[in-house]
Amino acid sequence: MTFALIVSAISLNAQGSFGSIRFEPDNRTFFKQAREEFGLFPAIIFTSDRLMRGGRIGTSGINMAGEDGVIHEGIDAYRFRWKDASVYKMVPKAKGSTKALPLPADGSGIGKYASKDFAFVDYLLGNDMGNEALKLLSDRSYHPSDSLSYLRAWTDYSLKLLPEASAEFSQISFGSPFYDKSLFFNVISNAHLGNWSRCEELLDSYSGPYKELEALERAGMAMICNDKQAFLEASRNFSYSHYLLSESEREMQQLYSRKFERKEKNPWLAAGASAIVPGLGKIYAGELGEGVASFLAVAALSAITAENWIKNGATNWKTILFGTAGTIFYLGNIYGSYISVGIHNDFINNELDTAILFNMHIPLRSFFD
Repeated sequence: MTFALIVSAISLNAQGSFGSIRFEPDNRTFFKQAREEFGLFPAIIFTSDRLMRGGRIGTSGINMAGEDGVIHEGIDAYRFRWKDASVYKMVPKAKGSTKALPLPADGSGIGKYASKDFAFVDYLLGNDMGNEALKLLSDRSYHPSDSLSYLRAWTDYSLKLLPEASAEFSQISFGSPFYDKSLFFNVISNAHLGNWSRCEELLDSYSGPYKELEALERAGMAMICNDKQAFLEASRNFSYSHYLLSESEREMQQLYSRKFERKEKNPWLAAGASAIVPGLGKIYAGELGEGVASFLAVAALSAITAENWIKNGATNWKTILFGTAGTIFYLGNIYGSYISVGIHNDFINNELDTAILFNMHIPLRSFFD
């Protein structure tokens, strides 16, 4: 009976007294997924930690919510990490086709060149009318040309249709006035998609004049892929004097220091600290709010258990109920402190990778716009 009540309580979404921070998936779905993947008891432990983390106090420190105000975190965050508490995550791939828009195989219907509509398409894109530009460029009456491929690629890129943009950028021939811009924006499109082998292939094929820009892109790729040596090799080409690149080059060096030279925290130390003082390991991991929330939850349940024990005895149902709940939250606090080091590192690494991509992208706008 007691066990069933606890399972039911933990499976509820984290609302009410636990706060209103939203997780994706929600706590009920998370509990079901964890139970299917790990079993009932681990699911209870994991979800108890998630409940403590999701309250207003638990999220009062570093904000791990996305732009939509939701913390996107599934059961993978709670997997045991044998060697390292951090789990490197590649940039999620965008959905969509990678195929270029087809032209009739027999050439039927081809009548005019896209270059005649270049200024109009540019006007549409400049006025946030990308869908109208895409509709126009889907007209099969255009002659195949670099201008057509470029306009389609740039329209797709503006609409964040990155797989389609990459496919169209790849159609632009060497020697075209659009070639250099298209190659570098093809690289950044694939970087956002996490297609690092394609990025490297594109840069290896490049023999144009923008060598320092190429070095910056390679340095950014190396950092996101955790390749220190590749970054050091690429950064040797930084002059720090080019007015379009110097700021991003300095930023890249600072990001390198933050990514590779910061001292990693020990997840076992975090777990041990929380075994002695609930929540202390989370504070050590850099999550003050989560640590305070864990301490308050475990301390409150322990106090209620002790009070019922003194008044009603060890076998009283209230003592057993609150004692069992307190034990579950205590164990959740210990395991949660262990994985909190990895969750914290994942969050920091994702922030750094976003900053790296930003500094890979900004110079391209300066060079080619």
